[in-house]
Amino acid sequence: MKHLTAAEWDKAVGKLQPEIQEGKHRKAFIWHEGKMISYTYRSHGRGDCCPANPVMKQLGLSPQEFVDLRKCTIARKEYIEIYRKRQSSIPSKG
Repeated sequence: MKHLTAAEWDKAVGKLQPEIQEGKHRKAFIWHEGKMISYTYRSHGRGDCCPANPVMKQLGLSPQEFVDLRKCTIARKEYIEIYRKRQSSIPSKG
């Protein structure tokens, strides 16, 4: 899993129901309860558009979770659960 094509990126990221903004790059903002929880982007084009590893890190997914997202076994609901679990493991400041 070295690179994603534009179609693979669109399909995987689209499962998360992002807000898409077009410009120099196609940007995807994932919002939950009024807060942006993750963001990723890809270049325009039809072939390989972006390395998979940065996209995985931008979305805050483990390698296996990213594979599951690409296989369409993770959708927005599961992604939000993963996000919540990760947030609850971060100690609060103060």
